Amino acid sequence: MMAMGKHVNAMIVLPLATTAFILISLKGKSTHQLTDLRRYLPFSLEKKASKEIKKVINLYAQEEHPHASSMTEIERILVQYKHAKSGNNPSKTAKSMDIPRATLYSKFRKLNINYAKTEK
Repeated sequence: MMAMGKHVNAMIVLPLATTAFILISLKGKSTHQLTDLRRYLPFSLEKKASKEIKKVINLYAQEEHPHASSMTEIERILVQYKHAKSGNNPSKTAKSMDIPRATLYSKFRKLNINYAKTEK
């Protein structure tokens, strides 16, 4: 830019470029975990689900949680994550999980998940 006679203040450009990179990374779909910044943000659904699953696994590893209840709890966390990620829309949730809606509703009942679509 300076070659064209334009002066650029790096104190302005660098934070804007960094913010743009982060926003693009958050909006895009990750193909592998190395570029998935959502796992590191404290307010993200990915961070919350990851933390809850780690907690269940730790309890299972310490033999404080039986196998069947651990598997059910992990399934509940994953279904809740997909449902929240789909905007609490059961149709979108079923499609994202690649299962029929009726199966999803039975999972909701079995796992005691509130599946009503919430208004924003």
